Amino acid sequence: MYNLLMITGHEDNIWQNNEKKIFPMSRIFEYTEDAVEEKYKNNLNALIKLPCLFCYEGFDSYGQIGSITKLKKIKKMAGYGSNQKLEPHIEIEYTLDKKMPIIPISSLEDYQNFGVGCGDNDCEIHRIHWAVKDINIFKAICINLSQKYEPFLKEELLKLNAINMKKIWSSEYKSKKLIFISHRDKDKKNVSTLAKYLEKNLDVKTFIAHEDIGVNQLWSDEIQRALRTMDLFLCLATDTFHNGSWTDQEIGYAIKMGTPILYVKLGKASPKGFVSFKQALSCNWNNAGEEIVSELGEMNLFKK
Repeated sequence: MYNLLMITGHEDNIWQNNEKKIFPMSRIFEYTEDAVEEKYKNNLNALIKLPCLFCYEGFDSYGQIGSITKLKKIKKMAGYGSNQKLEPHIEIEYTLDKKMPIIPISSLEDYQNFGVGCGDNDCEIHRIHWAVKDINIFKAICINLSQKYEPFLKEELLKLNAINMKKIWSSEYKSKKLIFISHRDKDKKNVSTLAKYLEKNLDVKTFIAHEDIGVNQLWSDEIQRALRTMDLFLCLATDTFHNGSWTDQEIGYAIKMGTPILYVKLGKASPKGFVSFKQALSCNWNNAGEEIVSELGEMNLFKK
């Protein structure tokens, strides 16, 4: 679920000035499913908890991810000439997430990835409004970006076959559920111990980059092959997890693939970026194995 806030002013990058913006009350929940409107119409402040896509009318534009920090109801003159009168509006304060990529939007297909202008009806794309979309925005971002770079994803070196699968997951790949473990290399000793525990207590095979990639294999190619074929993405987030050069990219890939993600918090740092809105499982290295097995059981995943 996310807020779609569309205004005019692409040429002047109006959203980037971070000034308060005002929407007519009549334009809120336009192009929003009835069930979603019913959920929020009497509790507008709950919309603050949702991520936002701030974008502009029309094509050949772009959107930015961020959040609403404050909103309030106001009265503002609306209409023209003698027809002007006070109408209810919503004033918002907001912030743009500079860590998130700018989203290129150049076609109807780009919009439709975000649940906008569906049914070949592009009227929504040419109207100032505020909609609430029942779409996983972070998955939509990954789809949008992958379409822009589709040739890269189709390279021969990323094609999968039985030989590659055995190299990555061992010969058990057909009979086991496959868990990709994302981690910082400095934690490899604890990660190895945890992986053995999971394989002993669950019907799974784990992939750990520093152990499962051969010396002569291209590092990024093997990681991408593993990411494309995993059944679960297990994120072992210590306080330095998001400082790694690979970890955030791996998260983005997992979201793009629509793979279930279990974010395990092994420190004080909270989830960031693509998983910042995801509930974390808090534990320590001593009890991580038991907690993960229990959590996967509650998720009805990978029972022994």
